[in-house]
Amino acid sequence: KLDGQGSCLTMPMDQVRKVELGEESRVTPVMHRCYDKSANKNGQIFGIGYPDERLVFGDPGLDGLCLTTDSDSLWFEKCEDEVSEQDFTFNKEPTAPSHGAGILGQVKSSDGRCFGVDGWVKPVMTSCDSDTTGETGLPVENSWYLIEHDRRN
Repeated sequence: KLDGQGSCLTMPMDQVRKVELGEESRVTPVMHRCYDKSANKNGQIFGIGYPDERLVFGDPGLDGLCLTTDSDSLWFEKCEDEVSEQDFTFNKEPTAPSHGAGILGQVKSSDGRCFGVDGWVKPVMTSCDSDTTGETGLPVENSWYLIEHDRRN
C-alpha cells in the first residue's frame, strides 16, 4: 500500500502457526512496515488468482489460507468452497501511473466491496470509492500495489 510509510499486508506468524496446529481457525492480517529480504518469513508474501480468484497466503490447495470476508470484516482461513466469500478480483486502476512499485489496483469481492485499510492501519472491507472514510474518521485506502517478489530471498 502506498501511504508514504511503506506499509504491507502482514500475517502474524504466531497466529498462522496456531491455525496450522488446529488451535485456531482464522488469522486476522495487520499492516506492518514492509520487509524486503525477509518478507517470506515475516508473513508478507501472498498470491492472487489461484486457486480460482483468491488472495492466498501460503501454498494454495495444500496449507494455504484464503482471504475470507462477510462484507464487514475479513480474515484468512483454510481455503474451502463452503465458507464465506473467498473469491476476489484484482482490478487494475487504468489511470494509475506506471512505476517500479508494482501494479496498482483494487481487490474486490463478488458483492462489490473492496479490501482496504481504515486509517492506514486496520484491514477492512469497504466501499470501493476513493473518498471513503472509515470508522476511525480517517480516509480508507483501498488501492494496493502488487509487487512481484522472489521467494528465494
